[in-house]
Amino acid sequence: MIYRRLTLPPALLLLLLCSCSGPEAEIPVPDLSAAEPRVRERITRLGDEVHTAPRDGEGWGAYGKALEAHGFLEPAQIAYGHAIELDPDDFRWPYFLAALLDATDPTTAVVWYLRAIALDPDYAPARIRIAQTLEKLARDDEAWEQYLRASDLEPDNPFGPLGLGQIALRRNDLERALHEIERAYEIDPEIHAVVAALAQALHRSGELGRAQSLAQGAAELPRITYRRDPRRAEIQSEAVDARSHLRRAVTYRDVGQLEQALREAQAGLAVSPDLAEGHYLAAEIHARLGDHDAARAAASRGLELAPDRAGGRAELAKALHALGRYDEAEREALLALESDPSAATMEVIVAEALARKGQLEAAIERLQVAVPARPEETSWARMLAGVLTDAERPEEAREVLEGLIESHPQLAEAWTDLGFVTLRLGNNRQALAAFERAATFDPTPRDTLPGLVQTLLLTSGPEVAERRMEARLEERPADHSARLLFADLLAGRNRFEEATVQIQRVLEQVPRRADAWIQLGYVNLHNRRPEEATAAFEHAQKIAPAPEVRAAAARGAAEARAALDRGTGPR
Repeated sequence: MIYRRLTLPPALLLLLLCSCSGPEAEIPVPDLSAAEPRVRERITRLGDEVHTAPRDGEGWGAYGKALEAHGFLEPAQIAYGHAIELDPDDFRWPYFLAALLDATDPTTAVVWYLRAIALDPDYAPARIRIAQTLEKLARDDEAWEQYLRASDLEPDNPFGPLGLGQIALRRNDLERALHEIERAYEIDPEIHAVVAALAQALHRSGELGRAQSLAQGAAELPRITYRRDPRRAEIQSEAVDARSHLRRAVTYRDVGQLEQALREAQAGLAVSPDLAEGHYLAAEIHARLGDHDAARAAASRGLELAPDRAGGRAELAKALHALGRYDEAEREALLALESDPSAATMEVIVAEALARKGQLEAAIERLQVAVPARPEETSWARMLAGVLTDAERPEEAREVLEGLIESHPQLAEAWTDLGFVTLRLGNNRQALAAFERAATFDPTPRDTLPGLVQTLLLTSGPEVAERRMEARLEERPADHSARLLFADLLAGRNRFEEATVQIQRVLEQVPRRADAWIQLGYVNLHNRRPEEATAAFEHAQKIAPAPEVRAAAARGAAEARAALDRGTGPR
């Protein structure tokens, strides 16, 4: 078997592509001395197969895929070149070679993309790739045609209209740019490039408010560009080493495909179970999937394997915090801060633990360090405002929220928080205005509507609050939280039968909503129906998913049974 180690630049490598595919073709092989055993075995075996059948284009292509999958790119180019010569009708080989050359030699990559497209003109991802390469070469007219064809072939692929929109922007065709990029945004509003391009186009068109909002949203999206490409996915599946699995896990994680990310991380750990970074990655993915017990176990295992690894204790602290084990989370976060004093997330975890223990001033000091370090974390600023309010410093809380609104003017939660703070300061009219703004920005607010109703009761009376709720339910009859709030308002005016009707309408649609059953129990209790109240509370206990909800139902049941013993409801 004749092996040659390659150190030539890509341009020279291409000169060799079709020069040695005969029986004595030299087989390129990388230095495998540092490779994992599974990688060495696979690449060596495929190289032996090429040696045995040097005229087999499929064998050369398989060898190239394995080389590329494990990061041996120059030998992979040589292998694909032989596959192209020996198997010239297979779309994959020129396509894979083009994708490899894209970053280093885009002009040559275009040649191979065109050859691949000639073999399969209906494969949209190839059209997207060549268009993006043509854009890099400032060949926008050619790129435009490729994007158009890709959009026709695959209308649900956002990169076709995105590319058309970006070219239209460069041509100063703002109307076409907005049309195309809005279409891309409709297909997938979670792609950073799409959101950023739409923000740019809107800014140029003068829609500054929406442009600013989208720009802020884009900053929170991963910058990785994930393109659907089943043919290129073949190469990913070739990698058998643990770190390749972890790289794929990171890619899937960054584009939000968490189940696939977890599978890849676990596959990597199956190959190398003592790889600490794999356990830490698995911990992060488990946490994002909501399995915080698994996240804690994975982070603990990673910490056992690499106790000094940067970020290890931070992952464990985050998992413990998510599990509600705040004291343990605080301890790990403090240790993490010893090795990385700039870890703002750890400051927040410590601050929350301190606030829960009533150490509000210490919590405020921590949050005042974390919030400026990560201004994009709007929930941290809201937490600081909340702790300031609890510490009887509402004026400072208002200043924090006003600063947050200045940078995030359409953040409904910030307006809602400002409403509650100004309500506490006695500025009822200002509170009402803040709640109204919050309702404008978020059609399904969690806390906005209760604050709005509370303020209306104080400023305008129950009739106005009731009319507002009726209008809300006419506009959104499926808003169950609003309907339950309306029932509460009716019960507060001793209109128990009407309140019961509203709650029952919710339970017809969501029969296992435990909080609605608890509310029904209290309405019946106040309506002097302790038997029905007891039944409602006991049913809530059976179906409640959370311990705190079951506890609330148990308290209600105890009150109802006491009223039943007295033979009356509460006065």
